[in-house]
Amino acid sequence: MTLPNRSMLGEILQTLKRCWRSLVLADVVFKVAAAVIITPIVALAFRTFVATSGRDLLADEDILRFLLSPIGLACLIVVGGLVIGAVVLEQAVLLRIVWASEAGRPLGIREAVVTTLADTLPTVKLGGLLAASVLLVAAPYVAGVGLLYWMLLTGHDINYYLADKPPVFWVAVVLAGVVLAAGGLVVAWWLVVRVLSIPILVVRRPGVREAIARSRQVTRGHLRMVAEWLGGWLAAVFLIPPLMLAGYLLVCGWLVHRIESLPLLTVTVGALLALHIALNVLLNLAAVVGFALIVWKLWKRLDNESAEIIEQRDTTTPATRTALATWNRRRVAAAAAVAVLLAAVVGATSLAGLELNDNVQTIAHRGGATYGPENSLAAIRQAIADRADWVEIDVQETSDGEVAVVHDRDLKRVAGEAVNINESTLAELQSYDIGSPVDTKFAGERVPTLADVLKLAKGKVGVVVELKHYGHNSRLEERVVEIIEDHEMEHQIMVISLDRASIAKIRKLRPDWPVGLLTAVAIGDLTKVDADLLAVNMEIATSAFIARSQVTGHKVAAWTVNDRGSMNRMISRNVDYVITDDVPLATEVIAERADMSLVQRWVSSLAANL
Repeated sequence: MTLPNRSMLGEILQTLKRCWRSLVLADVVFKVAAAVIITPIVALAFRTFVATSGRDLLADEDILRFLLSPIGLACLIVVGGLVIGAVVLEQAVLLRIVWASEAGRPLGIREAVVTTLADTLPTVKLGGLLAASVLLVAAPYVAGVGLLYWMLLTGHDINYYLADKPPVFWVAVVLAGVVLAAGGLVVAWWLVVRVLSIPILVVRRPGVREAIARSRQVTRGHLRMVAEWLGGWLAAVFLIPPLMLAGYLLVCGWLVHRIESLPLLTVTVGALLALHIALNVLLNLAAVVGFALIVWKLWKRLDNESAEIIEQRDTTTPATRTALATWNRRRVAAAAAVAVLLAAVVGATSLAGLELNDNVQTIAHRGGATYGPENSLAAIRQAIADRADWVEIDVQETSDGEVAVVHDRDLKRVAGEAVNINESTLAELQSYDIGSPVDTKFAGERVPTLADVLKLAKGKVGVVVELKHYGHNSRLEERVVEIIEDHEMEHQIMVISLDRASIAKIRKLRPDWPVGLLTAVAIGDLTKVDADLLAVNMEIATSAFIARSQVTGHKVAAWTVNDRGSMNRMISRNVDYVITDDVPLATEVIAERADMSLVQRWVSSLAANL
């Protein structure tokens, strides 16, 4: 019979009070060791699997194809096992310290780490088994979602379903949600009944399968209790950081806008940044240590043999105790002086890195889809009037070899007609009105050709040409090159694509033309791609990624940036281009930023990088 949760919380806090210094220091030591030893091993294993598949980078559809291949599945098991094994190793170090503390024989941190590393093989084996079992359990549910997609959402281009959301779309969403929810519950149950295998493996030292079997045995009848504790821990891990960040940003805004002195601003900036870093470190440590304590107390409470095993501990190595300095006024004053100096250095570095002028250009997405039918001449005319720096268009081959400007593989979304682009002639495509579905004032707008767009844009705006294939490609790259040269637009274009082979072909045909890789998600180092431009989803466009890309000679475009907050965030990160449906709003944001003070720029930059 279990005791009330409040009683167990008291036990956790008592144990934490008794050995928190050792737990924190041990976790820091382990993380350093992991960064030096484990992380390179995991990275090497992943790169080896990817290289074996004949690739050096996985982007967009390549990721799914890789993961569904035998090599990809093996990669998931091996790399996933190594990652989970590292997590189990980290927990094992902490559990040994807690074990020794409760046995009344404090354990040295060095011994805890060394002893745990000696058990690396069974620990990693446990991680591998957990990773493989989760994949096996989740596979039917993932396959079920894939089957629903194939049955219900492949009749037309996926963008039609996402934009128009017909009834069949909602049927698919509800069914997929039910399948995923069921799969999530099964996977969660699968892990809950096995979570105590970690302390069992550390303390009892049985075989890995025996540890898992024992965990299933001791959690039987107590799954609700285990799930509540682990669910509470998970909720805290996900909810506390954003709440703290929101409070932190409020404090930053309140303080910084009241400071006019540059020296004081410098120290304040540094102190706030240092506080942010410290809070993140503390939250990470609290999450890891908290999980170890919860799992330990659950095992101790549910396994009726735990008390006897804990008492059997024999420590022969003396404990490593952390000497605490005796704080007097002089030491407090010295520490404060050092803190102020460090804050000044950090703040000066942060302020010195600020750009006082934004070097960003606007790209009208699909010609400027907010103010006209996407990829239409009407939208492009408006983008030119709104002084966009570039217009981005999507091109495909028609059945008669023409290059049409249209995004989806069919016209269902833009004209209400389920006609495939590659199966239709240009004349057939242009028989449909793509303007009226947007607004009657655009009635009569037709699918333009690449030649039509270049004629309109020449001397007025740059053109970013995105090559789209949808599995069909005859001479798209060659035709695009011919049409651009026929209109003498070589110096006003960039050619991009999701397909690396396509941009490589353009690079081969015209080595001096700027080309770019368009990417929604990626695994690997994008900065090694042979391209001039990396057009990436906003989630990829972090400050670190943008800086690293620019150092390697790549410009970065972020898409699709349609609200004021996202625009400020991307521009503050020094992105080269924002791809947007709303050029006037982007122009307005850029103008507002030109009038920002140093303090306002720093607050904007800080918010962009958190």
